[in-house]
Amino acid sequence: MAQKKSVQGRKWVEAGERNALLVAVRFSHRDKWRANYWLFKCDCGEETFQRPDYVKHGRVLSCGCYRDDMNAERMTKLAATHGHTKNGKLTSEYNSWRNMRDRCRYPTSDNWLMYGGRGIKVCQRWDTSFDNFLEDMGLKPTPKHTIGRVDQDGDYEPSNCQWETVPQQNRNRRDNRFIIYCGQTVTIAEACRLAGLPRGRVNARLRAGWTIERVFSDGDGRKSG
Repeated sequence: MAQKKSVQGRKWVEAGERNALLVAVRFSHRDKWRANYWLFKCDCGEETFQRPDYVKHGRVLSCGCYRDDMNAERMTKLAATHGHTKNGKLTSEYNSWRNMRDRCRYPTSDNWLMYGGRGIKVCQRWDTSFDNFLEDMGLKPTPKHTIGRVDQDGDYEPSNCQWETVPQQNRNRRDNRFIIYCGQTVTIAEACRLAGLPRGRVNARLRAGWTIERVFSDGDGRKSG
């Protein structure tokens, strides 16, 4: 008996086929979960890679422009009710709240794989109310601050979040390696700055199996600085 064709193996669209604002161009690739992706041309002129079954069933209607156009008016009206528009534009705090929810909710978000894709969620108190979010977080100290999580594997919730600067965000990245250098607990990047050594040279020494003490030395092994 012939095996039943898997859902992921179906050919959901043909090249040139239109669904909503998208026209199928060609098969592109298969991800690590064996889901097929096609290249689509949107009516706005942009190209986008999408799962054809999502497009066929109306889950994806465009490259994102349709959702953005529809949400822009809705979000602006909603934000205005909270006093969080300035000169017709959403405030930085409101954008942080919206972007936080998007990357945890929508697979089409650019950062989905790093957040919603690995199980990071927004707590119910914040997910359902910008007012609650603002009450817990307060206004940003500066426009350059962004929302950061203390535990990078934890959810977005009051006990795990704070406004952070870009250097703080970089320090809290999941792939950072911390070492003891000159009595301080620092990242490799911070140790490079303290020692005045290029990051490439330090990385090469680490790959070669050098000890931390030897890594942060000059070319012939003497302690730098």
